Amino acid sequence: LEVAKLKSDFVYTVSHELKTPLTSIRLLSERLLKLTPQEHAKQKEYQGLILAQSYQLSQLIANILDFSKLDQEGKEIYHFVKTDVATLIKQLIDDYPAQLVRPDCKLEINLKKDIPLVMTDKQMLSRAFSNLLSNALKFSPDQGLIGITTGTKDNKLFIEVSDEGPGIDSSVQEKIFERFYHKGKGTGLGLALVHQIAQGHNGKIELESEKGKGSTFRIILPLKGKA
Repeated sequence: LEVAKLKSDFVYTVSHELKTPLTSIRLLSERLLKLTPQEHAKQKEYQGLILAQSYQLSQLIANILDFSKLDQEGKEIYHFVKTDVATLIKQLIDDYPAQLVRPDCKLEINLKKDIPLVMTDKQMLSRAFSNLLSNALKFSPDQGLIGITTGTKDNKLFIEVSDEGPGIDSSVQEKIFERFYHKGKGTGLGLALVHQIAQGHNGKIELESEKGKGSTFRIILPLKGKA
């Protein structure tokens, strides 16, 4: 009964999450069409907002599709290749329109360059990182600082994303990695997908958070072995 309710809530939430950016894209496009050729600044502003909303919409759809694939195929979905994780993360940061989604937030980036190559599924690891960055941007306060760090410790590689948001109460920290669970924002798929992808790499996801003091999410992968 509880699972059925969660799924029902999920369908409602996904419908809302899909409708919101679509409505924004439609309204902004209508406004864009009404601008005069001389209103260059407004044109650029609306185009940036449309791009940001489109990216968020694409990420939501990709999360749903990836979850569907993982449910049907399990670990067979992964295709591991030798990966320079620092280079991969840098490219993802460059491609992510963070300054369009949250122009008030600042990214503090610290990527260790001499990390050994590790076996990863680049597409799935990219999805996991993008979800953590999206989550940090979503919950950051005005003028918030988001830290992105890669490094090694105890023969393991870590990818860390921290924010200065409201933090997560200890009573729900384990629940947030369950599918369909959310705190009023999002679908409850993002962090669950990160957890599943980390496990698919024989790794794990860690959370350090305190109510009112921000959160740090950390993907940990073994340096040797399959991944």
